[in-house]
Amino acid sequence: MNRLFAALAGLALLAAPALAATCKDEVAAAFEKQRKTNSFRMVTNMVSAEGPVQMTVDYILPNKMHQTIKALTNPNPAETILVFDRAWTNEGKGWTSAPPELADQLSKEISETVLEPPSKFIDYACLGRVAVDGKEYFAYRAQEDTREKIPGAPQADPPLRLLYVDPETGLPARNVAALKGREDKPFFKTVYAYPKDIKIEPPTDAAPGPRAAKPPR
Repeated sequence: MNRLFAALAGLALLAAPALAATCKDEVAAAFEKQRKTNSFRMVTNMVSAEGPVQMTVDYILPNKMHQTIKALTNPNPAETILVFDRAWTNEGKGWTSAPPELADQLSKEISETVLEPPSKFIDYACLGRVAVDGKEYFAYRAQEDTREKIPGAPQADPPLRLLYVDPETGLPARNVAALKGREDKPFFKTVYAYPKDIKIEPPTDAAPGPRAAKPPR
C-alpha cells in the first residue's frame, strides 16, 4: 500500500459513521452484561475420561462460589465453597476447611474467568435467531483458532462451538460444543441461569483442615 492510498484510507475511516457492532462485539457485550449481574448459575454436562459428568457452579459476585461435581461413576458429589478469602471442600464425607492456598487459587480463577474480560477474545460468526427446546436465541459460532497443521497428516474436523444469547435479556443462555453433523448431541453443554435467590454461606459443621504450608526459612 503506497503512502497516498494509506492517507486516503485513513481519511475515509475518520469520515465514515460509526460501524455497527460485529458478532464478536455482540458476544463480548453479552458476557460483559453477565459480569455485571449480582449472581448466576452454570450447569455444565460433559463427557470425560471417566464418563458423563455434571458440574453446577453458583456465583455471587465478586467473591462467593459453590461448585458441585457429579460423576456417573461416583454417587458422592464433590463440592467446593468459596466465601471471600476462605474455602471448604466436601468429598462425600463432610465439609472440611481448605488451606488458604486453595482459596487464593479459586479467587484467582474467578477473577480471570468471570470478573475480567479475556485478554484474547476469539472471533464469532452470527447465525441469527434459532430455536432450541422451543425457545428462540441469538446464535453465534466460534471461528476456529489457527492451528498448526502437519503437512500430509489427516486433519480431523474441529468441533463446533456455539453460543446462544437470550434476546430478551441480552445474557448468555447456552454454550455447547459438538462434532460437525451431530449438533443435536453435544459432548459439552453449559446452561446459564440467573435466579435471584442464590445463597452461598460457609458450612456450619466444617472440620478443621490442613494448615497453610510454612514458608521455607
